[in-house]
Amino acid sequence: MVDEAGAVGSAKTLTVWSATNETISGVPKLVMTVPYGSLSLQSDGTSRWSVVSRNPPATRSTFIDVAMSGDKQTIDSSFQRVVLQNVRSDAGNNWDGTNSWYVCPKTGIYQISASLRIDNFLKSVVQYGLGVYTNEEDGPWFLWHFSGSGSGVRSTYPYSRMSYQNAGDKLRMFCFTDPSTPIIAAGLQILLVSEGSV
Repeated sequence: MVDEAGAVGSAKTLTVWSATNETISGVPKLVMTVPYGSLSLQSDGTSRWSVVSRNPPATRSTFIDVAMSGDKQTIDSSFQRVVLQNVRSDAGNNWDGTNSWYVCPKTGIYQISASLRIDNFLKSVVQYGLGVYTNEEDGPWFLWHFSGSGSGVRSTYPYSRMSYQNAGDKLRMFCFTDPSTPIIAAGLQILLVSEGSV
Protein backbone atom coordinates (compact mmCIF):
# COMPACT_ATOMS: atom_id res chain seq x y z
CA MET A 1 0.00 0.00 0.00
CA VAL A 2 1.39 3.39 -1.01
CA ASP A 3 -0.01 6.87 -0.53
CA GLU A 4 1.13 8.08 -3.96
CA ALA A 5 -0.92 11.29 -3.85
CA GLY A 6 0.41 12.42 -0.46
CA ALA A 7 -3.18 12.81 0.78
CA VAL A 8 -2.65 10.98 4.08
CA GLY A 9 -2.05 13.06 7.18
CA SER A 10 -3.14 13.53 10.78
CA ALA A 11 -6.61 14.70 9.63
CA LYS A 12 -7.02 12.03 6.93
CA THR A 13 -5.53 8.68 7.90
CA LEU A 14 -5.44 5.41 5.95
CA THR A 15 -6.40 2.28 7.90
CA VAL A 16 -5.35 -1.18 6.71
CA TRP A 17 -7.62 -3.85 8.26
CA SER A 18 -6.94 -7.55 8.43
CA ALA A 19 -9.69 -10.00 7.47
CA THR A 20 -11.84 -11.71 10.10
CA ASN A 21 -9.78 -14.10 12.27
CA GLU A 22 -6.51 -12.65 10.88
CA THR A 23 -3.98 -10.22 12.32
CA ILE A 24 -1.30 -7.88 11.08
CA SER A 25 1.74 -8.32 13.33
CA GLY A 26 -0.59 -9.35 16.13
CA VAL A 27 -3.13 -6.53 15.78
CA PRO A 28 -6.30 -6.25 13.66
CA LYS A 29 -5.28 -3.04 11.85
CA LEU A 30 -2.47 -0.61 11.06
CA VAL A 31 -2.97 3.12 10.55
CA MET A 32 -0.89 5.19 8.11
CA THR A 33 -0.65 8.88 9.09
CA VAL A 34 2.29 10.26 7.07
CA PRO A 35 2.04 11.63 3.51
CA TYR A 36 3.66 9.40 0.85
CA GLY A 37 3.95 6.53 3.32
CA SER A 38 4.08 2.91 2.26
CA LEU A 39 3.35 -0.44 3.85
CA SER A 40 4.34 -3.90 2.61
CA LEU A 41 2.80 -7.05 4.13
CA GLN A 42 3.44 -10.76 3.74
CA SER A 43 1.03 -13.56 4.61
CA ASP A 44 1.89 -16.85 6.32
CA GLY A 45 -0.79 -18.42 4.11
CA THR A 46 -3.32 -18.93 6.88
CA SER A 47 -4.17 -16.21 9.39
CA ARG A 48 -1.23 -13.90 10.02
CA TRP A 49 0.27 -10.99 8.10
CA SER A 50 3.75 -9.68 8.87
CA VAL A 51 5.04 -6.18 8.12
CA VAL A 52 7.87 -6.54 5.60
CA SER A 53 8.53 -2.81 5.45
CA ARG A 54 6.87 0.32 6.71
CA ASN A 55 8.14 3.60 5.43
CA PRO A 56 6.66 6.86 6.72
CA PRO A 57 9.11 9.20 4.95
CA ALA A 58 8.64 12.46 6.78
CA THR A 59 11.55 13.82 4.80
CA ARG A 60 9.73 13.52 1.48
CA SER A 61 6.86 15.67 2.68
CA THR A 62 9.21 18.27 4.14
CA PHE A 63 11.72 18.84 1.33
CA ILE A 64 12.08 21.93 -0.84
CA ASP A 65 14.38 22.86 -3.70
CA VAL A 66 14.03 26.46 -4.88
CA ALA A 67 16.19 28.78 -6.96
CA MET A 68 16.38 32.24 -8.47
CA SER A 69 14.25 32.61 -11.58
CA GLY A 70 17.18 33.84 -13.72
CA ASP A 71 17.01 37.59 -13.10
CA LYS A 72 19.89 39.29 -11.33
CA GLN A 73 19.29 40.66 -7.86
CA THR A 74 21.56 43.45 -6.65
CA ILE A 75 22.47 43.26 -2.98
CA ASP A 76 23.85 46.31 -1.21
CA SER A 77 25.77 46.60 2.05
CA SER A 78 22.95 45.26 4.18
CA PHE A 79 21.42 41.88 4.96
CA GLN A 80 18.84 41.25 2.22
CA ARG A 81 16.57 38.32 1.51
CA VAL A 82 17.24 36.49 -1.75
CA VAL A 83 14.15 36.23 -3.96
CA LEU A 84 13.66 32.57 -4.93
CA GLN A 85 10.77 32.04 -7.35
CA ASN A 86 11.75 28.91 -9.29
CA VAL A 87 10.25 26.07 -7.22
CA ARG A 88 11.76 22.78 -8.36
CA SER A 89 10.32 20.63 -5.57
CA ASP A 90 7.98 21.33 -2.67
CA ALA A 91 6.32 18.03 -1.77
CA GLY A 92 4.94 19.37 1.50
CA ASN A 93 3.78 22.73 0.07
CA ASN A 94 5.84 24.56 2.71
CA TRP A 95 7.43 27.23 0.50
CA ASP A 96 5.87 30.71 0.69
CA GLY A 97 6.76 32.26 -2.68
CA THR A 98 5.29 35.64 -1.78
CA ASN A 99 7.72 36.09 1.12
CA SER A 100 10.51 33.80 -0.16
CA TRP A 101 10.66 31.74 3.01
CA TYR A 102 10.18 28.13 4.12
CA VAL A 103 7.64 27.49 6.87
CA CYS A 104 8.95 24.60 8.97
CA PRO A 105 6.07 22.10 9.21
CA LYS A 106 7.42 20.21 12.21
CA THR A 107 9.75 20.64 15.16
CA GLY A 108 13.01 18.84 14.49
CA ILE A 109 16.44 18.91 12.91
CA TYR A 110 16.75 20.21 9.36
CA GLN A 111 19.55 19.90 6.82
CA ILE A 112 19.99 23.23 5.03
CA SER A 113 22.01 23.57 1.82
CA ALA A 114 22.36 26.63 -0.37
CA SER A 115 24.56 28.20 -3.01
CA LEU A 116 25.14 31.75 -4.18
CA ARG A 117 26.93 33.00 -7.28
CA ILE A 118 27.93 36.62 -7.67
CA ASP A 119 28.43 38.51 -10.94
CA ASN A 120 31.36 37.37 -13.10
CA PHE A 121 32.56 40.84 -14.06
CA LEU A 122 33.58 42.53 -10.86
CA LYS A 123 36.16 45.31 -10.91
CA SER A 124 37.18 45.08 -7.25
CA VAL A 125 37.35 42.71 -4.31
CA VAL A 126 33.91 41.91 -2.93
CA GLN A 127 33.20 40.74 0.57
CA TYR A 128 29.96 38.83 0.76
CA GLY A 129 28.17 36.33 2.91
CA LEU A 130 25.28 33.92 2.91
CA GLY A 131 22.92 32.74 5.62
CA VAL A 132 19.67 30.84 6.15
CA TYR A 133 17.86 31.74 9.35
CA THR A 134 14.58 33.10 10.77
CA ASN A 135 15.88 36.71 10.65
CA GLU A 136 18.17 38.58 8.26
CA GLU A 137 21.08 39.16 10.64
CA ASP A 138 24.68 38.20 11.32
CA GLY A 139 25.38 35.23 13.56
CA PRO A 140 26.77 31.68 13.59
CA TRP A 141 24.32 30.80 10.79
CA PHE A 142 25.92 33.39 8.47
CA LEU A 143 29.12 32.55 6.58
CA TRP A 144 31.40 35.25 5.18
CA HIS A 145 33.46 35.01 1.99
CA PHE A 146 35.27 37.24 -0.48
CA SER A 147 35.99 37.22 -4.19
CA GLY A 148 39.04 38.62 -5.97
CA SER A 149 38.89 41.26 -8.66
CA GLY A 150 39.15 40.79 -12.40
CA SER A 151 36.83 40.44 -15.34
CA GLY A 152 35.48 36.93 -15.84
CA VAL A 153 36.25 35.67 -12.31
CA ARG A 154 33.59 33.14 -11.36
CA SER A 155 32.69 32.68 -7.72
CA THR A 156 30.02 30.35 -6.33
CA TYR A 157 29.70 29.98 -2.59
CA PRO A 158 28.33 26.75 -1.06
CA TYR A 159 26.53 26.73 2.27
CA SER A 160 25.55 23.77 4.44
CA ARG A 161 24.52 23.32 8.06
CA MET A 162 22.20 21.40 10.38
CA SER A 163 19.66 23.41 12.36
CA TYR A 164 17.08 22.70 15.05
CA GLN A 165 13.82 24.49 14.26
CA ASN A 166 10.36 24.72 15.75
CA ALA A 167 7.18 24.12 13.77
CA GLY A 168 6.14 27.40 12.19
CA ASP A 169 9.66 28.89 11.98
CA LYS A 170 10.20 30.82 8.75
CA LEU A 171 13.60 30.12 7.23
CA ARG A 172 14.81 32.53 4.58
CA MET A 173 18.00 32.79 2.53
CA PHE A 174 19.74 36.14 2.75
CA CYS A 175 23.08 37.68 1.86
CA PHE A 176 25.26 40.75 2.24
CA THR A 177 27.69 42.22 -0.29
CA ASP A 178 30.21 45.06 0.07
CA PRO A 179 30.34 46.91 -2.25
CA SER A 180 26.87 46.59 -3.84
CA THR A 181 27.00 43.56 -6.16
CA PRO A 182 24.59 41.63 -8.39
CA ILE A 183 24.02 37.97 -7.66
CA ILE A 184 23.25 35.92 -10.75
CA ALA A 185 22.30 32.52 -9.31
CA ALA A 186 21.11 31.16 -6.00
CA GLY A 187 19.49 27.98 -4.74
CA LEU A 188 18.17 26.61 -1.46
CA GLN A 189 17.32 23.09 -0.30
CA ILE A 190 15.83 22.20 3.09
CA LEU A 191 15.19 18.67 4.33
CA LEU A 192 13.72 17.47 7.63
CA VAL A 193 16.03 14.71 8.89
CA SER A 194 14.73 14.11 12.41
CA GLU A 195 11.41 14.99 14.07
CA GLY A 196 10.78 15.93 17.70
CA SER A 197 12.36 17.92 20.49
CA VAL A 198 16.04 17.62 21.36
